[in-house]
Amino acid sequence: MLSLLKKAFKPTDLGPNAQKFLRYWHKVGGNAAGFDVASLQYQSIKALHPYMFSIVPDGSGGLHMRDVGEALQKRDELRLPDDFLQVFVRAEQQQVAARYDVCEDYTCGVAGTIARRPTGGRPVIFRSFLSLPILNDDRTLAYFINIDDDPKQRSLKYAGIELPYLSSGLTAVLEYEFLDIGHGAPE
Repeated sequence: MLSLLKKAFKPTDLGPNAQKFLRYWHKVGGNAAGFDVASLQYQSIKALHPYMFSIVPDGSGGLHMRDVGEALQKRDELRLPDDFLQVFVRAEQQQVAARYDVCEDYTCGVAGTIARRPTGGRPVIFRSFLSLPILNDDRTLAYFINIDDDPKQRSLKYAGIELPYLSSGLTAVLEYEFLDIGHGAPE
């Protein structure tokens, strides 16, 4: 597998969807009330909703998917399980869970690039993502929102690589970086 990057991520490395989402996150302070789809504030990022989904920690190490956007379901032929970790190859599941634990501990984000082999024999899809913590009023973690982003400079650098270990319907993390959103990030 490829080596993983672990340096602090710069917002300028993000594509347009993720940059817009990050600006909105800062505007509402990451507060869960700002992500209520009925709120007037949320209307400014409503166009991003088809590219988003929620990741909800269950307190015992599990991560559950909620509210998967329509564009993600259609484009990637996602038939996603409730258990977020089940979309990853088995060898990476604990690493992904540990990454989200770090994000919860530091109240930081994580960004990176994934490869997904859709069902139906379609070619591997390379996508970039950004996950940010959404906070309760007491500043504890409520859930994460993940936004799919495809800045060409990140996805194209993997074009043509072979991923024989990646089975149909599974995802592999090619790189990730923690994003300091004002509370620090691990080195």
